[in-house]
Amino acid sequence: MIKDKITGPQLSVTIISVMVGVGILSFPSTIAQTAGVDGWIGILIAGGITLTSTLLITLLGSKFQYQSLYDYGPKLVGRIFHFFFMVLFIGYFLFFISIVVRIAADVTKIFLLDETPVEIILVAILTVCTYLVVQGINPIARFNESLQPGVILILLFVILLSFKDADFGRNLPILGDGILPVMKSIPIIFFAFLGFEVLFFLLPFLKETKKVKKYVSISIISVTLFYAFIMVITIAVFGQKEVEYLQYPTIALVKNIEVPGTFIERLESIMMFVWIPFALTTIVILNYGASVITMNMLKLEEHRAVSLAFFPFTFITAVLPIDSLQVSKFAEYISYLGVFLSIGLPLLLWGMYGIKKGLKLL
Repeated sequence: MIKDKITGPQLSVTIISVMVGVGILSFPSTIAQTAGVDGWIGILIAGGITLTSTLLITLLGSKFQYQSLYDYGPKLVGRIFHFFFMVLFIGYFLFFISIVVRIAADVTKIFLLDETPVEIILVAILTVCTYLVVQGINPIARFNESLQPGVILILLFVILLSFKDADFGRNLPILGDGILPVMKSIPIIFFAFLGFEVLFFLLPFLKETKKVKKYVSISIISVTLFYAFIMVITIAVFGQKEVEYLQYPTIALVKNIEVPGTFIERLESIMMFVWIPFALTTIVILNYGASVITMNMLKLEEHRAVSLAFFPFTFITAVLPIDSLQVSKFAEYISYLGVFLSIGLPLLLWGMYGIKKGLKLL
């Protein structure tokens, strides 16, 4: 019996927290390179795919009294394939963490702590995150619930200050190059939504499940609209071509703001203050997911020892890439695995459910 429980709103905020991470800094650039000014359309389509996938995960869990995938997986795919998928999830979560913590450390070094070795920043981030992970899902959810709404409001307020420099005519014409560039951009855009697949392992922690589909839908729609808003405003301020060449368009957007009276300087520092919690919560939730899976596989009573054991692994894999290009390449490979686990696996599980239900094996 799981004692640690979370509410529906906490689940919604937790899903938002794990999805909105380091990608928020750079995704306008990568999207603009493929979809141009129509990137926001691709974001809406990718958001629709994500919403469909999360509902499939939720509905499948409801067929098994909202158990974890770890519990009902063997009934659908057998013990051997179930073990294989669990190992994939653990590896995916841990390597995803390594990418996030490395990007977070690199960006923090560039904009805040330029004289500090990146290894020190990595240790600091992982220490804070591991401390929160060992406390359990309820403290994690309460941390997200108390922090993220305020952080998002601050970020939106800061970005709204850039409206005076915005020319929304730069987002026109809509579909000027046709729908094909938008469709090509969807796989790239979808990478910014990854992380929601941790829902496979969060459903058993819910206090009540009557409105779970509502809270899951709210989280995905909120992230979709948030991404689309940032995409539109960055294009409106800088134009498509400049956004394509900016490494971190969201930070550049904040740096471009001029406050009357110049009583506030270095607004990018405020942006970093707002953004760092996004990175931390992504790391924490994925670490917790990997820890719970490993705890169950090893038949342990709690996840704390596992969470601590993951510290050196994530640190070593985070320092291995030499530069940001290697980090990006590494992230691309992990993202492909994420697409399979977030879209392919739910479809596979539903197929097996339909077959076994038809054969009356469930």
